[in-house]
Amino acid sequence: MLHVRISNDTVLWWDLPAGTFTARRAYTRPQAKKDPAMSENDTPVRGEYTRPPMQRGVDPQRMNWLWQLILQATDLKPEEVRAALNAIGVAATDKRLASWAVSDRDENYFPLTIAELERNLRAVVAVKQKRAEAVAQPAAPAPDEPAA
Repeated sequence: MLHVRISNDTVLWWDLPAGTFTARRAYTRPQAKKDPAMSENDTPVRGEYTRPPMQRGVDPQRMNWLWQLILQATDLKPEEVRAALNAIGVAATDKRLASWAVSDRDENYFPLTIAELERNLRAVVAVKQKRAEAVAQPAAPAPDEPAA
């Protein structure tokens, strides 16, 4: 599950294995009472999960950083993404895919929107599902040749 807070009251959630995308209202967790004797560097006694602080503001029109992170965290290759996009009728080129993977200061940079990011991930999921279905289906037997 991958989530991105885009404002104080909206969080975008991607369930990568299922290929779903939702926007939800954000909520704040009640803060646990801190032990006054515990310093900021001490580890809490209970290993409760805490969310990391937001390190950047998120612009839904410039999601290249998240795309790069997804490629680094998964086994996705740009060639697979291009093939998946071409399979759904999107004329993606190597140059366009490369423009999403460079720094915003690079001459070849082109901003990737959150809609494009979602479309890319859904295309890859669809191709992976088709491959899995093809592997799961038994091969059709070859018809017998008639005797002459």
